[in-house]
Amino acid sequence: MKVIYIRTSTKEQNPKIQLRDIYKQWEELQGNSEIYQDKQSAWKDTAYRESFEKIREGIQAKNISDIYVWDWDRLFRNRERLQEFFRFCKEHGCLIHSVRQHFAESIMNMDDNFREPLLDMLISMLGWLSEEESTKKSERVKNAVVDDGFKRTSFRKNKWGDKLRDLEGNMVEVPFETIDSMYKDIVKLIDKGRKYALIQKHIAKKYSIAISLMYITRVKKHELDKETTRKRKKDGHKDNKKEESKQV
Repeated sequence: MKVIYIRTSTKEQNPKIQLRDIYKQWEELQGNSEIYQDKQSAWKDTAYRESFEKIREGIQAKNISDIYVWDWDRLFRNRERLQEFFRFCKEHGCLIHSVRQHFAESIMNMDDNFREPLLDMLISMLGWLSEEESTKKSERVKNAVVDDGFKRTSFRKNKWGDKLRDLEGNMVEVPFETIDSMYKDIVKLIDKGRKYALIQKHIAKKYSIAISLMYITRVKKHELDKETTRKRKKDGHKDNKKEESKQV
């Protein structure tokens, strides 16, 4: 039996995105696989996950031959636990497939003498990167570091990203990199004199995100505020120089 495992960390994350990408990679799974889903923080790898435990039991009973995930970190972020799960699956004849690590499919087909060391090395490297990113993200949020008051702190004070609606109206987490890119696009289009409705269409087409007219207005206001601040600093610098010259 083939199963799909979906794991989301928060209420805002949309499981449909993971499922969409898995079906896009393996169309044959539609109607020919069972879907298991858990909602659990990535930091709680040791916590009980009901659906995941059912999959583990199915693998142990050799009822599951293949498990499909969006990313290996949906199984475990901790690299040691991830390695242990890979060994567990190998022992019971189950293959792990991932959308984001699709390149590993070629490793799975190698001879055991080559596959094991290569897979272990790959899992260690990707697991370490995943742990590192989680740690950095946690530290950024805890320290409440703000870059310029807009891109790294959302309108609702959500650090390092924002929660916006996709084209279906679902709330989704949008990472900082995407927010940053969207922001720059909006500023460029405003500078070119584009109508707000056209800017909305551009963002929807490029990022699959539905922004409001108020969102665009706030971007414009934020840019004006930044320009005002820069001008005040510049004028203040000139005034200081005049005072220094008078004193001399």
